[in-house]
Amino acid sequence: MLTLTSTTAFLSHWMVPRLGELRRLLPDVDLRLHASDAIVELRSGGVDAAIRYGKGPFAGVASVPLRDDAFGPVCSPGLGLAKPDDLRRAALIHVDGRQMPVPSPDWPRWCAEAGLRDVDTQAGVRFPDSMLAVQAAIAGHGVAIVSLVLVADALDAGLLVEPFAPVLRGETYHFACAPELEARPDIVALRAWFQSVMSEPRRPSSAV
Repeated sequence: MLTLTSTTAFLSHWMVPRLGELRRLLPDVDLRLHASDAIVELRSGGVDAAIRYGKGPFAGVASVPLRDDAFGPVCSPGLGLAKPDDLRRAALIHVDGRQMPVPSPDWPRWCAEAGLRDVDTQAGVRFPDSMLAVQAAIAGHGVAIVSLVLVADALDAGLLVEPFAPVLRGETYHFACAPELEARPDIVALRAWFQSVMSEPRRPSSAV
């Protein structure tokens, strides 16, 4: 048995849709998922591995970087947005309580980078986490700034569109495990799977 911990947002948006592929490619890995937005201690006989988010490296664990994150505006294609000026007629969706990255990829920062000065960046609906914000955007309730890594499947499926730039830099996703487990065969296999799946082309370096 291998227990992997990560945030609820990562597991729900990114991991769960890929469980079928993981089981097909690694049928001998008995994976259990553990959702926590707090940092969980990694140790043999407990939680073995994690997908962690930040600059790294992380004290007390063996870790490898997987992919840089980026944040951008997304919305339902039904809103018909095509350029930043269109925000003046759209509702903004906010994510409150976001801990990382710093500075926060919020609407005041995004509008400053875009040079958009006459948008009320405090107006709009507010949600306590990105999961609800993404669902609201899919439902057509407005435009949200979210991790483009986590909503990649929704973008590919046409549930969301990324109507315009700029894109804001985020932190980096890492695979981490207890140091004594670094060479265990199932850990090696799972780490290699994450490295392969998450090594897609990264966002352009023009992200700000």
